[in-house]
Amino acid sequence: MPLIIPDDIDHYTTAGEEIFCRFLRTVAKPDDRYIVWYSPDINDSEPDFILYNPDVGLIVFEVKDWTIDQIREVNPKTFKVRFGFKEESRTNPHEQARGYVHNLMECLRSDGRLVNKDGFAQGKPKIPISHGVVFPNINSYEYKERFTHDGIIPLAKILFFDDLDPHSELCERLTGDKASTKNRIKTTTILLLKMPLRRSCRSRSATTLFWLMKGRIFPTRCCR
Repeated sequence: MPLIIPDDIDHYTTAGEEIFCRFLRTVAKPDDRYIVWYSPDINDSEPDFILYNPDVGLIVFEVKDWTIDQIREVNPKTFKVRFGFKEESRTNPHEQARGYVHNLMECLRSDGRLVNKDGFAQGKPKIPISHGVVFPNINSYEYKERFTHDGIIPLAKILFFDDLDPHSELCERLTGDKASTKNRIKTTTILLLKMPLRRSCRSRSATTLFWLMKGRIFPTRCCR
C-alpha cells in the first residue's frame, strides 16, 4: 500500500473517509510513488485527504457522505443538505476543496525551495496542485440524472460510489488480471484524466520535492 500519514489511523471521522482511504490503499500503485495524508493540518485547516504522486502532483480530496436524497438544493457556492428533520446550508464541497488548495499553496510557498524563482511560473509552487470531491454514497447515474448542470461541480472532479466499489471497472482495471500487463491503465493516468492539472512535475527532481514537501505537511508520522 502507499505511504500513509499518519500511521496510526484507528478512527475515521466518517465512514465515507474510511471507504476512500481503503480505495487509495488498493489502487495507489506502485506503492513507493504515492503519499496519502489523512486530515493534515494545513494553516489551521484540515482537508480530508491529500494525495501526492510525482507524475500527478498534489490532489486535495473533500469527502462527503451525503446521499442523493439528502441534497435538497444546490448552487455553485452552497448545498442545502437534510440531516434528520433539519436542513442545513453547507459550502459546495468543490469550493471547500478549492479553499484547501489555496491554504496548501501558501504552506508550500513558505518554503522557498518549493517555489519557482523565475519564468512564467515565478512565485508559484513547483508542485502542481488540483482538487476533487468524493461522494462515496452517490452513484454517477443518479447524480447526473439529478444535476445536469456541470457548473455546480465539474463531473471530471468527482469520484462516485461506482468508482470506489472494489468491483468497479476502475478498480478492476487497476488491480485485476489486466493490471499485470504492460498496457494496464495506471492510477496516475486515471487521476490525470479525472483531475487534470495545468502542468506536470515529471521533469523536476521527484525525490527532492518529495522530502521537501513531506516536511511541510503535518503530521509527519508515516508507514507503509
